[in-house]
Amino acid sequence: MRLQVPILLAALALPTLVAGPVYADAPRPNIVHIFADDLGWGSVGFNGQTQIATPNLDALAASGMRLDNAYSAPVCAPSRAVLYTGFHNGHAGVDGNDELSDGFSAQDVMTAQVLAPGGYTSAIFGKWGFGSTGNPNLNGSDVTPSINAPNSLPTNHGFDDFYGYLNHGAAHDYFYDWMWQSNPSAPNGVSLVHNNAGPGGTPQYSHDLIAAQSEQFVADHAADANPFYMQVNYTIPHWDIDAISNVPGGLGQYANMPWTPQQKEYAAMITRMDASIGSLVAKLGDPNGDGDKSDSLLSNTLIMFTSDNGPSTEDNSPIDFFDANGPYRGGKFEVYEGGIHMPAIATWQGTIAPGTVSDYRTDLADFMATAADLAGTEAPVGIDGTSL
Repeated sequence: MRLQVPILLAALALPTLVAGPVYADAPRPNIVHIFADDLGWGSVGFNGQTQIATPNLDALAASGMRLDNAYSAPVCAPSRAVLYTGFHNGHAGVDGNDELSDGFSAQDVMTAQVLAPGGYTSAIFGKWGFGSTGNPNLNGSDVTPSINAPNSLPTNHGFDDFYGYLNHGAAHDYFYDWMWQSNPSAPNGVSLVHNNAGPGGTPQYSHDLIAAQSEQFVADHAADANPFYMQVNYTIPHWDIDAISNVPGGLGQYANMPWTPQQKEYAAMITRMDASIGSLVAKLGDPNGDGDKSDSLLSNTLIMFTSDNGPSTEDNSPIDFFDANGPYRGGKFEVYEGGIHMPAIATWQGTIAPGTVSDYRTDLADFMATAADLAGTEAPVGIDGTSL
């Protein structure tokens, strides 16, 4: 069924102010937003990909609504600013990748802050990208990073729990020596964690760490009286794509394919992310993992999935071989459709009808307004996003 309207569920009161009244009749579901990094429109099975396996994403698309006209900015940092603040690329405080060192101001209001009056616990795992130094060294030990922009930290914008990267450059390194983690007793609410739990004290593949943190958050908060908002920012399939070859069994089902090393690595990364998404959905369906799904959160959880921009040829990523941008011209760094037209899904068991498709044009700025309506809270006056 193809819908021509933007409605994910019945319209609620329109937001006008931050920290205004909480509407008692709001559904207040858990909200999980999954964000891929440099994943093209055509890189997933539900948009026609045939060489890269994405069974879990395909199942999510079938279980809910495919958003066929979802848009982003053409590069990483501004897309995150749009998502976090509800302002489009022309109004958000970060409108290019050259503004990473400045990041956000203390006055920037983000979705976690908007949802707080509704009782939401908020978390973000993976690539936040702002707030610290962090030049990666892909061939040796990494220099210890430090906080250089405290106003940009997620813990200063309403997020109660965080684990991941505070620097976009550091996020290029899947075996980075350091991760940042929320810590209420630490200055600025974050502290460094040494990534040394791999064999012989070596770093672990960071995607797996991020995936594990997101699942643990679900287990920890499944029984809470209040709902949660969780932002899961995977770094796949952004380069360094070669890193997955250093993970035991990392190439998975593609190890013996008659492809180049880069083709195997690129496909393996996306399928690994897909498996993590499947595992996260399974955790939502059985938070304590005992096989009894009476504690399932899926009937009260909106899951959204999209990407931050189009596919990139960086690090010899074989996007043409996989037709990663589908029918669209261009890719990352460009405002052609291939750079900004994203794969997107919204699913909510029992609320969004399975197998539906919307042609309504939406972009990342709409997330804050939508989340506020669902939470029964009020988004800031003047944001560019509109509730779906």
